[in-house]
Amino acid sequence: MSTSEEKDTEKTRRSIREGLLTSLESDGRLVGSKCGDCNQIYFPKLDGMCFQCLSETHEDVVLSNRGTLYSFTTCMVPTRRYKPPYITGFVELPEGVRVFCQMEKDADSTSLKVGMPVTLNVATAWETDDEIVVAYRFTPDQTN
Repeated sequence: MSTSEEKDTEKTRRSIREGLLTSLESDGRLVGSKCGDCNQIYFPKLDGMCFQCLSETHEDVVLSNRGTLYSFTTCMVPTRRYKPPYITGFVELPEGVRVFCQMEKDADSTSLKVGMPVTLNVATAWETDDEIVVAYRFTPDQTN
């Protein structure tokens, strides 16, 4: 085992936000909420009342890992963790919920088209000296 591999095994893995994913591994899926009264689905999970019917009864639901690109834009403003250009967008899942996300790092705006199929990718978002932060992205679906 190389020194860099040993250092990586010492790092703590965590989600970019608690409760978003079923797993921090590549097969992880998004976790949303389903209202127990009106069946409205939300992502991220609800932390209170349903916005549709005001019910406080809801349950966790694992969301599909494939969806349709609803809209996207190329961001040219740097953030603390991301250097431009990077692409963000909304993906519509079969459950009817739209998920705001960053598109895969290798995605190029010329290769993206509204309405195209995309697939969830759970992977490292960034690393610090002592932790690996895992997030979700979507990438153009390569199965078609």
